[in-house]
Amino acid sequence: MKRFAVSLIFIFSFVSSHSVFAQTSDEQIAVQYYSNREYEKAAELFEKLYEKRPDSYFYSYLLQSYVELKDFKSAEKLVKKQIKRFSNLPRYKVDLGYIYESSNQPSKAIKEYEEAIKNSPAEPFYISDLANSFISRRQYDYAIQTYQNGRKVLKSSSMFTLEITSIYELMGKYENALQEYFNLIDENIQEVFTVQNRLQSLLLKDEDGKIYEIIRINTLKQTQKNPDKLSYSLLLMWLSIQNLDFETALFQAKAIDKRFKENGDRVFDLAKICTENKRWDDAINAYQYVLSKGINNNLYILAQVEILKVKFLKIIETYPINQTVIRLIDKEYSKTIHEIGFNPGISDLIRNQAYINAFYLNQDQIAIKLLDSLIAYPGLNQREKDVAKLELADILLFNNEIWDAVLLYAQVEKDFPNDTLGQSAKLKNAKLSFYIGEFEWSKAQLDVLRAATSKLIANDAMQLFFTIEDNLDEDDSLNLALQLYAKADLLLFKNKDDDALLTLDSIFTLGLYNSLFDEVLYKKAQIYVRRGQYIIADSLLKKMISFYPEELFTDDALFFRAEIQHYYLKDKNKAMDLYQELITTFPGSLLSYEARKRFRLLRGDTPNDPIN
Repeated sequence: MKRFAVSLIFIFSFVSSHSVFAQTSDEQIAVQYYSNREYEKAAELFEKLYEKRPDSYFYSYLLQSYVELKDFKSAEKLVKKQIKRFSNLPRYKVDLGYIYESSNQPSKAIKEYEEAIKNSPAEPFYISDLANSFISRRQYDYAIQTYQNGRKVLKSSSMFTLEITSIYELMGKYENALQEYFNLIDENIQEVFTVQNRLQSLLLKDEDGKIYEIIRINTLKQTQKNPDKLSYSLLLMWLSIQNLDFETALFQAKAIDKRFKENGDRVFDLAKICTENKRWDDAINAYQYVLSKGINNNLYILAQVEILKVKFLKIIETYPINQTVIRLIDKEYSKTIHEIGFNPGISDLIRNQAYINAFYLNQDQIAIKLLDSLIAYPGLNQREKDVAKLELADILLFNNEIWDAVLLYAQVEKDFPNDTLGQSAKLKNAKLSFYIGEFEWSKAQLDVLRAATSKLIANDAMQLFFTIEDNLDEDDSLNLALQLYAKADLLLFKNKDDDALLTLDSIFTLGLYNSLFDEVLYKKAQIYVRRGQYIIADSLLKKMISFYPEELFTDDALFFRAEIQHYYLKDKNKAMDLYQELITTFPGSLLSYEARKRFRLLRGDTPNDPIN
């Protein structure tokens, strides 16, 4: 008896598995027929499969096979059978309407579509399912009607906003989409950030600027109609930032601050964004506005500090050097430091003033005195002392006090051997050795730094290491080209740009080809950027990438070109293209992370500020 039972189980299992295998095999063959556009054969198999298992998978294949064969009677019969089986799913009414429309019966199609919407149950899932069915048939207007009807039956005017806006955007009806977004932020100001993110995705597809202009004009109209609503003012300011129009954004931020009696926080935050984008004048203007709120404002001292930092950055990135302006800024530094009080909390200001005096005003003794006072200040932590020592060592190198600079770099490296500060000191020491022609010693130090924890330090070390490695000729004791390149680099460090350019050009006179030519073009581009001649710099980098695509500095040149377009020529789209090219072409580059970050910044992926 037991043996008989086991036999029955075996036979049943065999038959079942054989049946499943046969069905799976038929399914694969049917799908293959469909893919090959052999719709008659596909329909024949899918009919059998559907009868055994009338699910949406086989149903969809079978229905579309009938449509391709223009067998609309069979298609209609199939859909009606499906409606009877799943009467609670209104999506099949859409399929019936689709069949009528395909068979040139538009009035019948409209009737089915309208009935599907009318009979849709008051359940969000079913409403979305029906709308998606319309979308799949490219019946976008009916999809919108579905969602609007859903709002009525669910008694919520804000439901399905994002779904409706997606459809409007798909249809190119951007003004309709904007109205939905406006309704959303009218109900909840916090939704401004959701709207910004959605609009940002839309702007990425905006190649000719038309979508931006539609958004700007409509948002401006809403702002004018609703001057007391913060949400529209915020959206308008955000749009200006997306367009890198920081002057307009600042005007709007000030207006928001005044109208809503804010404390300058928003303008202060915008100043930071301007600084990140190297819009020095806009950042200075923003900080001056915060300062105008008076000494009792909680941001007053911070604004004092930050405005001087921006002015310092503007000095070191502006050419030609205006001694009168620099002396005025130096006086501002002295006044602010005196007002706040000489203390470790403003050590960065003290270091900046020392740098200005040493590198721009030829007052190295004042600079050294400032740094010595900072280093000796009671209570200053060791890290801040060593940061000041690095600045002091740079000044000593600037004045050709080579061995004193070496000593200070070594002290900082010893104090922080496994820290980025110590690695930075080691890199500076390696560069110093390079400047004075001690190439082998420099290369040995750089080799260690290639594994530095800081990616930027590691990248700089690797660049200089391979510059030496690739151009150091053991058979040439003079290594004249490399000596000239090192001399030009030192002249650039000393802000002697004209002399550096002449020295670099002399390398081209050594022969028809030299392995340093790509590095020379890169270095010249750096100088022209300092001089404000951005078009020349960009053309040199473009030439370098074209002539030397496989060389060491190619990814750096691409990144540098992107920076020029981003910060100086203000071509947002070109900058994004170049950052993207770097990410795609050089995914292993140490610069790809920074390129991705800059790309996202331009795309508008930065975190939003909280609403006051």
